[in-house]
Amino acid sequence: MNESGQGMTATDQNVRQLPVSAQRSTPGVIDVPGSPQRSENVPQVVTSKPPVEAPPAPQKSRSKRSLILPIIVLAVIGFGLYKGYAYFIEGRFLVTTDDAYIKADTATISAKIPGYVTTVQVANNSVVKAGDLLVTLDAGDYQIALDAAKTKRDTLDATLTRLDRQGDA
Repeated sequence: MNESGQGMTATDQNVRQLPVSAQRSTPGVIDVPGSPQRSENVPQVVTSKPPVEAPPAPQKSRSKRSLILPIIVLAVIGFGLYKGYAYFIEGRFLVTTDDAYIKADTATISAKIPGYVTTVQVANNSVVKAGDLLVTLDAGDYQIALDAAKTKRDTLDATLTRLDRQGDA
């Protein structure tokens, strides 16, 4: 209500009178240059705006770093657990080296005659004894050579027989 007792209007709500002691120290009262000097008996009118409420603080959204960092940490931990499990199950039993020697009872086998192998009589890594048959060679070339040698022998026998007969005569 204003001084006359009537209801307040919208303009009256924003205007109020200040006591003289508050007029000098009140911020918001502006002295306009060139205006007449005010006397202390003249009431000053100060407009005040209704208090403005501060806007609600926006909720901070989680930054990308705060989302990615735990994912990376979990991935590193998961990878470490995987590698540890693989080592425990299999890796601790594997032995690797660049310069290894194997002790084994081995023997080098070589043929005394050249030829084509037709059959192999033993399996890999089987135990054999001296005199066991290991491979069978193709007999075709040797049969021809044997036949040629027999023919040559027969020819030489016939030549010797003829020479013996000539010497007796």
